[in-house]
Amino acid sequence: MVSSYRAGSVFLLDFDQFGFEVPEMVKRRMVVVVSSRTLKRNPELVTVVPLSTTPPMHANSKHNVPLEKDYYWGTKNGKPLWAKCDMVLTTSTRRLEHVNAFEREGQNHLAVPELARDDLRRVRLGVANAIDLDAWIVPEAKQELAGYLKRFRAKFDKFRRRKKKLDS
Repeated sequence: MVSSYRAGSVFLLDFDQFGFEVPEMVKRRMVVVVSSRTLKRNPELVTVVPLSTTPPMHANSKHNVPLEKDYYWGTKNGKPLWAKCDMVLTTSTRRLEHVNAFEREGQNHLAVPELARDDLRRVRLGVANAIDLDAWIVPEAKQELAGYLKRFRAKFDKFRRRKKKLDS
């Protein structure tokens, strides 16, 4: 059971335990906490968004936000992590698992990885966009997310072309 978390904390969650069926999320994956502990609700409930290494099927998807930072606990081989912002879930903290354990000075410490503030902001904007709260998002924030997604897509397309060329 996870007892210490905050918005931006990353954990593992086994979606298979919910009895979901394809095309729902049905495997174990990393999730990022998007809810704040200051919500006036049971502190053992947390709202999360799943993370994935699979790029969105639709190139212009606004529901999948790529993470800008290259996290040590994330993927290898230069693949970006994507937040699946349209798959928001509120669950018990008892279902969350720590991503990995580190041994430091003979003691076992469970490190809780976290997203950078800018990545967390974009994930939260992606969630608001995915659940159709666009009318409530200020125009500057919408423009910020659209600009970021456009820049990232261009960079990702360049990466794909280079990889394809190397594979040929």
